[in-house]
Amino acid sequence: MEFLGSLNDRLAGFYRSSYKDATGETRWLATTQFQPTDARRAFPCFDEPALKATFNITIVHLSNMTSLSNMPIISASNLKADDTWVADYFGSTVRMSTYLLAFIVSDFKGNGTEKGIEFSVWSREAVLDTTAYALDVGPKILQFYEGFFNVKYPLPKTDMVAIPDFSAGAMENWGLITYRETALLYDKRYSSASNKQRVATVISHELAHQWFGNLVTPKWWDDLWLNEGFASYVEYLGVAAVHSDWMMDEQFVLDDLQDVMELDCLKTSHPISLPVRHPDEINEIFDRISYGKGASIIRMMKYFLGEANFRKGLMNYLNAKKFDNAVQDDLWKHLTDVQKGNNPIDVKSVMDSWTLQTGYPVVTIIRDYSTETATVEQTRFLLERGGEGGISSVSQWEIPFTYTDSLNPNWKPETKLWLHKTNGTIKNLPGPKHWIVGNVQEVGYYRVNYDEHNWQLLVQQFLDDHEKIHTINRAQIIDDSLDLARAGLLNYHLALNITLYLKKENNYLPWKAAMHGFSFIDSMICRSAIYGKWKKYLIEQLKPMYDKLGWEGSPDENILITYTRGSTLGWMCLYGYEDCVQKAQEKFNAWKQNPENVEIISPNLRSLVFCTAVKHGGEEAWEFLWERYKAAQIASEKDKFMYALACAKEPWLLTRYLNWSLSSDSGIRRQDGSYVFRSVGAKLYGRDLTFNYIRDKWNVIFERYGKSFFAISGLLKSVTSSLNTQFELRQLKDFYKQNKNNLGTAKRAFEQSVENAEANVRWMETNYAKLVSWLENTNP
Repeated sequence: MEFLGSLNDRLAGFYRSSYKDATGETRWLATTQFQPTDARRAFPCFDEPALKATFNITIVHLSNMTSLSNMPIISASNLKADDTWVADYFGSTVRMSTYLLAFIVSDFKGNGTEKGIEFSVWSREAVLDTTAYALDVGPKILQFYEGFFNVKYPLPKTDMVAIPDFSAGAMENWGLITYRETALLYDKRYSSASNKQRVATVISHELAHQWFGNLVTPKWWDDLWLNEGFASYVEYLGVAAVHSDWMMDEQFVLDDLQDVMELDCLKTSHPISLPVRHPDEINEIFDRISYGKGASIIRMMKYFLGEANFRKGLMNYLNAKKFDNAVQDDLWKHLTDVQKGNNPIDVKSVMDSWTLQTGYPVVTIIRDYSTETATVEQTRFLLERGGEGGISSVSQWEIPFTYTDSLNPNWKPETKLWLHKTNGTIKNLPGPKHWIVGNVQEVGYYRVNYDEHNWQLLVQQFLDDHEKIHTINRAQIIDDSLDLARAGLLNYHLALNITLYLKKENNYLPWKAAMHGFSFIDSMICRSAIYGKWKKYLIEQLKPMYDKLGWEGSPDENILITYTRGSTLGWMCLYGYEDCVQKAQEKFNAWKQNPENVEIISPNLRSLVFCTAVKHGGEEAWEFLWERYKAAQIASEKDKFMYALACAKEPWLLTRYLNWSLSSDSGIRRQDGSYVFRSVGAKLYGRDLTFNYIRDKWNVIFERYGKSFFAISGLLKSVTSSLNTQFELRQLKDFYKQNKNNLGTAKRAFEQSVENAEANVRWMETNYAKLVSWLENTNP
């Protein structure tokens, strides 16, 4: 069969990418991205995950380049007498789906290791020395998974490759994993602690897929979440195996669970498992629900089944289904069958309630202090409860409920009560002087609300001795209370009183949860008369941490301390705290005198220093950073410049920046353009400008980024998430109506943006006055 395809520049199928070498010459490469439905762009095939086959690849290329594919090269031959063309013949693959096939032709160099399995990391030559970290952690994580799943990795080699143009973060092609440069390369001179953690996490995620997704593949894309949810959970276990001091289990709660709850409380959310019939619909479900919610309910399942049953069930499932396809019910069956004893949990009936329904519950505990009992009720948690005729009481879940109390605090998450799509009762509680806390270590995917007296006891405990409550639960109580108040289920004064203790809090988790909740309030009131009082309150809470941590960290400090410092300084400088702004400008000016000296500003503080300098330094600072951006060789360094360039106050600078993001000639890669929109749109000075810009140039933007769900949804969310007046809401709805038939993968993101804006308008009407009165009482 003869087939002619074009080597396109759309980052899909078999496509071309390029970079400039040390002499400024453009170097070209060809690479692939087939998931979900683009293998058919490269060769004729039955391009569906259930139709597995073995593949024999031959690649003909110029002899000054190298080719890679899923399997090792078994032989090569010169095709011309002058040795200019070479044919590489690769070994037969194992039985696999089309979307996991990959091949690359480039002049990249590789660093390799032999550890029972051949493992190599490839990149352009100029940054080859930044592959060392990936080469160190990759084989260790692979080895960890072999032990964890108790199933051998079935291929003879693993190659990981850093691609200069790549639309996603990475892709788990079997044996030839491709990455965006920021997700694979680490240079301690330029990369921050969070850059390092991202590299470890993405590698761990992609290696988890070698079992979950590659060895056993969902029959169809409606079970995509099994791939992504699983990899998104066990990636934390893989990183924890190589960096036990990073407290990955604690970070999960912030970065996945609390993060996705924010989206999943909208009516326009969707079930984890849902039917898909069109490539656009498949792209749409590569979202936070499949990844973050999928990971959260798998983590919950691990806790209610117990670690031993969880791992054994996984091993049986992988062995039974290897080189084949599966549906979610196959996994549930293996996890049910593995349980011993009289009352095995029917995993299917529990998990169907979480995968086939949209949203999640809020569990409300109403205590009867005279009888020392409590009723436990579940309803669906929605940001906006009106309009759908009792929608909040329709859904019911199978909830493994955990709780503890202040008389005998036990912070081990043991299921003490099953709510089988019903409500329940707790008996033998301590008296009215003792609080109870539900959802121990936040292992369950639900929020918890209490009667007012119990809330008051928690506020008092936070003020008296917050450390009596587990760190994760402090973060959970802050997150739940602020979101319950936002949804109108809790008095705002009570929720904000929980945060009064923060000036005594030294731990990253509760702070991060609080700042996440505060950033919503901040985005609602940053244009209002009360904003000065709000800033004053937050500066007061942050100042003890600012004074304690200062600007200089030690090289061997815990990563969470580094994160806390970065976050604290970021907020203080954002709020114009004089000492912070001055120090940032001093650091920037010292570096500007000698930009080759990378020691002047710690990589962990670069984004913040650059952003503060641009915000207060106008065109001169902007132009200087733009030149540094164009010259930068390290992708994570480029990201920091891109973020900072969006901090300008000048509308013409921001408009020019948005213009440049739509043209690769400017020096901004296609893969990074949507990041410019997200960064500018999320800032106080850039939001309205970006909103207008997107409406004006929608067709151009959609043409450029419309195929990538992550790009288009992130772009829309950052610009619309703080719209909160009737006028802005009307503009958004009109725009949606005009473009209804030209949205592709952006349709769901648009619907979510509209619902979010409606909730914001209602929030202003309902809660603004309450916030004003609380601030005036707290900060007279």
